[in-house]
Amino acid sequence: MICARPTHVARRAPGEPPKAEPGADAEAGTPVHPEWYSDEFRRLLRRAGLRRITLHDSRHTTLTLMEHAGVPISIISKWAGHYDSAFTQKTYVHASEEDLQRGQAALARIHKIA
Repeated sequence: MICARPTHVARRAPGEPPKAEPGADAEAGTPVHPEWYSDEFRRLLRRAGLRRITLHDSRHTTLTLMEHAGVPISIISKWAGHYDSAFTQKTYVHASEEDLQRGQAALARIHKIA
């Protein structure tokens, strides 16, 4: 599943049928209730034997992991479909205990107390 909002319309070859819109059944082209995605995510988690988290929580986790991997916040923000990268940083990217320890170690090196 991709959380990012598309920023462009996909081009198609002449005569190729249009792709189903987000929220539509790709086979029949009929609308899909938005809760279906959350329900399906829960079923997949259960089938995989993983603990229950919400689809939205997985979005927070994904954006945080991208930041931890060194992806610039401006890219993460665009990927998430946000206009303002400060919003992404404040709302979606969370410091872990390990992040705090790295920050403490860096500060100690700066002040030569470690």
